[in-house]
Amino acid sequence: MTQNLEQNPLLITLDLAHRARTVGELQGLFFMLVNDSKRLLPYRQAVLWREGQGIACVSGVTQFDAGSPYMLWLGKLCQLLYAQAELPRLLHVGDVAALDPLLAEAWSQWLGGSLVCFVLPAEGDTPGLLCLMQLEPEQDTASMPLLEEWFSTWAYCYRALARPRFQWRHVLRRRWQQWRSLEEELPWWKRRHAVFGMGVVALLLFPVQLTVLAPAEIVPARPVMVRAPLEGVIKQFFVQPNTRVKVGQPLYAYDDEALRAKLEVASQALQAAESEYRQYAQLALSDQKSKNQIAALQAKLNEKQIEQEFLQGQLARATVLASSDGVAVIDEPTEWIGKPVQIGERVMKLARPDELEVEAWLSLSDRLDFASDAELRFYRAALPFSPLDARLRYIAYEAQPRPEGHFAYRVRAGLLQQPSGDVQIGQRGTAKLYAGWTPLVYWALRKPIAAVRQYLAI
Repeated sequence: MTQNLEQNPLLITLDLAHRARTVGELQGLFFMLVNDSKRLLPYRQAVLWREGQGIACVSGVTQFDAGSPYMLWLGKLCQLLYAQAELPRLLHVGDVAALDPLLAEAWSQWLGGSLVCFVLPAEGDTPGLLCLMQLEPEQDTASMPLLEEWFSTWAYCYRALARPRFQWRHVLRRRWQQWRSLEEELPWWKRRHAVFGMGVVALLLFPVQLTVLAPAEIVPARPVMVRAPLEGVIKQFFVQPNTRVKVGQPLYAYDDEALRAKLEVASQALQAAESEYRQYAQLALSDQKSKNQIAALQAKLNEKQIEQEFLQGQLARATVLASSDGVAVIDEPTEWIGKPVQIGERVMKLARPDELEVEAWLSLSDRLDFASDAELRFYRAALPFSPLDARLRYIAYEAQPRPEGHFAYRVRAGLLQQPSGDVQIGQRGTAKLYAGWTPLVYWALRKPIAAVRQYLAI
């Protein structure tokens, strides 16, 4: 089978093409070209010459001395032959003498015989010239078409290996070189790189609105705090959350059994003091001793009367009334029933539905230098496409701890438009605060620079 392969030039050509497609590096492809081409056209030596690089590969050796006299002469010969517009395929010493007599003088010393040259096609990346040297005079060149087919296949494999991986890099480099060649005659301010640089600087200095985000909610602007007027246990609530109340309407009531018992005892003590006072007042008309006790009994009577009035007032305050019109703001009334409260403890709030504002909590890193009337836009979580515009009213000077475990500044902003029916107390969302105009580069690098400065002393 191997003998039949070596006797059939067509099978040899197919075998060489198959092996060339399996080579994975350029140097192996060069070595195969100068050594395995002998199977189609026997020769004594083959040389691959590449334009701009000189001798690239020589048959029979893995390394060669590029500075030897033979290699220097061979390089000049290949360069001379490659420069010819129409190069004959088969060359003899007379052909070289017509081109350069000095090179022809060393022909018999270095070569002898004839020489076959092939310019390897590579479509824009020509690898150069292949010289098959020291052919026998009777050498049959009938296999030249198969050689050309083999060299064409080799050139295709070469282009596949030599193709750069990063195509866009080379394309951009060529475009850049074209632009540079076209711009050399233009003024500097009209050149593309200058225009591009000025465009980048203008973009970085472009003014944009510096904004920060903060969690926020709708709260009453001036609520009336309903606080516990006395100590005791809440017995009943008369209103439900988010219901409208009028002035004087009962809100909730204490358990007044103990107060009523104390008031009954105080009333009886007052009646006893009045009876005793009237009795001594009658005896004082005739008895000097009874007359001396009138002042002490009068003081005791006044004390019991004051105690009764105090308990009556306490009993009257056991039912808490609304001090103004508004909406009752309370979480869950049933949680207060049976719960003891202290004097001054807040039980609920009364808010006017037309007096609402935005309360936001600004993080420490976003505490910028806001104007006294800075703009604020509130995006409600339930209605993200209906933002509310507001005007900053104040920012707390001291950060407060939040339930989430961090510190934040309280921000209050009044709504600019009259609240409609869909604006309700307790709606949550995100507030965007506007801190004025700033360059785009500062807007983009403000937080990265602040994060870096925490670790670097700059």
